[in-house]
Amino acid sequence: TGSELATENPMGLFIQGDGFFAVQNEAGEVAYTRDGDLNWTLAADGRLILTNNSGNPILDTQNNVIQLPQGVNGDNCAVDSDGSVYYFNPDGTAVDTNQDIGLFQFQNREGLEKRSTNMFVETDASGQVINESNTNLPIARSSIVQGYIEGSNVNVADEMVNLIVTQRAYELNSKAITTSDSMMETANNLRR
Repeated sequence: TGSELATENPMGLFIQGDGFFAVQNEAGEVAYTRDGDLNWTLAADGRLILTNNSGNPILDTQNNVIQLPQGVNGDNCAVDSDGSVYYFNPDGTAVDTNQDIGLFQFQNREGLEKRSTNMFVETDASGQVINESNTNLPIARSSIVQGYIEGSNVNVADEMVNLIVTQRAYELNSKAITTSDSMMETANNLRR
């Protein structure tokens, strides 16, 4: 998918597969992202909601905001590979919140419209959104790895070297063509 596991992050979520997280953006519409650098943020009602770094809520499989019960600390939460959100009681027992982080796919992900650095919205070119949790389509389902966030697989230094090599090769080929044209012109002038 053009990405790799990057830095460790306790509430970071890495998507293995072609899925996207659903996010409610500032305009109130559903947008999609692979940015799993998430946080638990205090909402107006005193509950913690799962948000991205911009404070936009992450949505579950039913496009509802993911929130913890009143009084639950976000540091005591975990996410399973299938997206199930749960927290731990003081005695260490796990309690399922009955909320699953939504993962969504598109027939043509290149057709998504970019809205910000890492937020995309559905378009006619992308096709309709496919909810991984309730589809019978033969798609490869994504999974979630907690504790990591997705990073770029581009090494800037290597790409700069490749760019310089490509530029020099272009210049060399351009000079060779110019020299060849000059030689052909001289040869044509000798015949006259």
